[in-house]
Amino acid sequence: MVDKYILSGGPCTGKTSLLNKLAEKGYITLPESARLILEEEQAKEEGIFPWNNQPVFQLKMIERQLVAETEIQYNEGIAFLDRSIIDAIGYYRFYGLDVPEHVPGLIEQAGYKKVFFLEQLGTYANDVQRKESAEEARVVHNHLHNAYKESICPVIDVPDIGLDARVDFILKNLFL
Repeated sequence: MVDKYILSGGPCTGKTSLLNKLAEKGYITLPESARLILEEEQAKEEGIFPWNNQPVFQLKMIERQLVAETEIQYNEGIAFLDRSIIDAIGYYRFYGLDVPEHVPGLIEQAGYKKVFFLEQLGTYANDVQRKESAEEARVVHNHLHNAYKESICPVIDVPDIGLDARVDFILKNLFL
């Protein structure tokens, strides 16, 4: 069975860059489900987005995450996930929505080993899928951090110390 470790943090904290570095080192990695869904929805005439239908978007994200995690579950070794189901709780709270009753049970069953929660970087930039302002990104970041602190998953805060140093930090803290 694969051991699942999460990389999380608000928008623009360096998760994707870190995930790519870990993939280069040979680790199993799962990209962010929300970004994959956004790409698909942007190709449609009338897509579902966080800014026009957050409840449905979050359910799609949870479903996609579950499928991706199921696909890797019989691998051996370590997998790094760009976000997890726990992130949905932070986003539900950010948008002022109730967390569906089934979500905590999904989290308990997920078997996450640990989350590496990335400190916000000194710069913030929007892109075609990242629509939040820098202030909104900070608020999302705080909601996500709180969701993880309240979960059953151990949280290791990862400082903004540069990409290679972050990789080393995470690998040194895998089993502590």
